[in-house]
Amino acid sequence: MVLNNFLKLSRGMKRYNGGEYDGFVIVRLEWQILGNVQEADAQVLRERTGYCQIKSTGKDKDEETGYIIITMLGGKLDGNSEVGLQVSEGLKDLASLSFNEAEVLEYLQTVEDTNPIHQGANAIVPGGMVLAYLQDKVFETKEWFENKEAKFTAQFLAPINVGEKFVIAQSEKGLCVYTSRLGECIRITKKIR
Repeated sequence: MVLNNFLKLSRGMKRYNGGEYDGFVIVRLEWQILGNVQEADAQVLRERTGYCQIKSTGKDKDEETGYIIITMLGGKLDGNSEVGLQVSEGLKDLASLSFNEAEVLEYLQTVEDTNPIHQGANAIVPGGMVLAYLQDKVFETKEWFENKEAKFTAQFLAPINVGEKFVIAQSEKGLCVYTSRLGECIRITKKIR
């Protein structure tokens, strides 16, 4: 897997993969990519029981070239939780896909993510993997991501299972990822300064 700038920022969080946040799920991810990320390092911004916010900052020489801020909550959603939202009308479907176990494993190895919720029975697709795919592969959205002044925010509403088909769509308000089982799973918006 080729490390794009988004993946390099994600990999910057590898030092927090020692088991301390195993079982945590991402509920919000904000990012901005201003240039080429040569190296990335992360720090905890806020932390309390069952809650953590980590920022990975990318650099090229001494210049900051981007960041990711991940907000996580401890524990998986149980099977009885109401998750996802009804899918909005007027969406333009851009891509339909799923990630299998081998693809998820390759992503986890690339960014050095050891969280066990992404492996084994009932594994869920890493949210960063979906966002990296959007940044790199969904050509219809390329212009949407190219503005260097833009900050992007992804809200994670429901977990997508490994092997589950999901759809990436565009609306007037932004991008959304949805499944037929759950409805809207990820909502992505951008703000331009």
